Amino acid sequence: MKISLQNTTPSENYDVLTKAVLPRPLLWVLSEAEEGFAIAPYSFTNIVSTQPPLVSLAFGIRPGQEQKGTYKALHEKKKAVLHLANEDQKDDILKSGAKGSFYLNEEKLVHEVEGFPPRLKGCPVAMFCTYYDTMDIKNANTHLVICKVEHIFIDEKFEDNRHPLTCVGATGVVTLHSK
Repeated sequence: MKISLQNTTPSENYDVLTKAVLPRPLLWVLSEAEEGFAIAPYSFTNIVSTQPPLVSLAFGIRPGQEQKGTYKALHEKKKAVLHLANEDQKDDILKSGAKGSFYLNEEKLVHEVEGFPPRLKGCPVAMFCTYYDTMDIKNANTHLVICKVEHIFIDEKFEDNRHPLTCVGATGVVTLHSK
């Protein structure tokens, strides 16, 4: 089947592209909010450069809606922690996408890098990032935010028994691992 994307809606493009670009890492982005720390799931992310170490987060802009809190926090506070979630956290990361249904408490946080938000316990990878740049993608209703990875936490058991979550398709969340 051939699909021409010149006359499709953004929703149709989303459905097609999320089926074609596989897998996409499912990250939790933790940033400082007005009342503590906020967390949100993101699957439109990738490596941009290794020197300097840069990663990207794509933020869609919906007409008539305010920009997401994570986008604002990155621009105002200039720091965030990007977490790779694992299969044990699947239910929590899916809940965290619904507004107001997921809360962070100190028991779930590890404060270990001075000047940065904390990382979440149990995540196999946490990247402590500073804001680097933003590209407004012309005619796309998207901001591409570039973050510089300043520090990284990797669980020693990551490759042994912690399988990160990835997105396949528009709603599929799975782990990828081979034996």
